[in-house]
This record gives sequence, C-alpha cells and structure tokens, in this order.
Amino acid sequence: GFVQFEIRMDPQLKSRTVSPENYIIAFPNRDKGKQRYHSSLLTMRIVPEESVPPEHHASRAQMEPNFNPVEYVEFELILRVREAPVQQQLRLSAGPVRVNPETGQRESMRIDLGHCVRQIASDVVDDPRGKRVVRNRWWICVETLRLVCTANGLDCRALDEVGACPPVEWVICLADERGTRVAESQQPQQEENRDVDDLVDFIDGKRGGSNAKRKKKRRSKEEEDEADCYPASS
Repeated sequence: GFVQFEIRMDPQLKSRTVSPENYIIAFPNRDKGKQRYHSSLLTMRIVPEESVPPEHHASRAQMEPNFNPVEYVEFELILRVREAPVQQQLRLSAGPVRVNPETGQRESMRIDLGHCVRQIASDVVDDPRGKRVVRNRWWICVETLRLVCTANGLDCRALDEVGACPPVEWVICLADERGTRVAESQQPQQEENRDVDDLVDFIDGKRGGSNAKRKKKRRSKEEEDEADCYPASS
C-alpha cells in the first residue's frame, strides 16, 4: 500500500507536524484459497533523536553543520499478534512528491534511503486496552528529507518556515515488489554454478553429441541401403 503524508511547521505549536497522523492499512491474506484482508494501524509522528534507537540514527554526513535539534519522522505499524504469521513482509521505499516537467502530472519519486527503510524494529507490546500487539517501527530523519528534496530541486522551506510555502509531501510504499524482483533476477541459480564459458562449452557439447548421433544413424542407414543394393554373392 501507498501512504502519502505531509510535513510542515505548525503556526500555533511552532513545531513540525505530520498529517495525517493515522492510516488504516489493509493487507491481503490468502486463507484456504480465499482472498482475505487484515487491518493494521499506521501512526506517524515527529520525534526527537533521543527517542530513536542509536542503531537507527541517520549518518552525521546528512546533517547540516551545527543543526540542532535533530528530529525524525517515526512510523509505527501495529497489528494483532495472531495475524503476525500471515503479515505480508514489509519492503519499504519512499520518495517526495513532485510535478513531472514533461507531463505536468504529480508523481512520487522512489529514492534509496539506505538503512533507515531497511532496518525495522519489531517487538510485542501491550496496547491501551491491555491486548498484546506486534509493533513495527522505522524512522526517517528530517534532514534526510531535506537532503533529498534539495538534491532534486524541490521546495522544502515548510520544514522550517511558517507561512504560505507548500508542505513537504512524501509517499512511502509498504510492500514494494520491485526490489524483490530485481534481487531474484540477480540471484544466481544454484543448480548452475559454472561460468559463462563452461555453459557455452556444455551447450556446444550437447549439440555436438546430438549431431554425432544423427550422423551415426545416417551412416547406419546408408550402409543398410548399400547392403540392399549390393547383396552378397552366393
């Protein structure tokens, strides 16, 4: 599923906010050949860096010098414990929304954001009702959003300014199949561990063997024809 969100400075709170804050995500699930769905709750919020596990911190190279404080967009996906075994594997990709200069249509880009969308923190917690749920979390640094937007010539003033500037719009895909197809196409087949030259020789050898068999059959047929034409003398 695709999730679109906006980030801007709230004029009243004087801080960054994400909207919408919540999405209900329906994941497909095949049960006994029937197409079914189970729902999950995705929550997005702005959090300070100290709330993010150190292993999920962005590279310091992405930060502006002396930029303080550092904030992140936190994504939290909640699902029922009993539905965790059938949960579709998360394959995250994300990118900003832009206007295509050729078509004039709005479209979302897909940018390689590195480990921040490849490392997902998963644990089991109690929800406010006291029920056990599976929590999946990942984080994207606001400075990463700024870096990507600046590199692609997109307006990102809304990350810092309150006013008429448009909000920063991004789209995140929760189950991007493109990376899986590419990885499968690049993965070598286990039954063929030889290099290209060996495979070419192998194929040529098979062809040669087939030609030899055909030639042998042809010679046998010719010898039989000759035997019929020139019978042995008594």
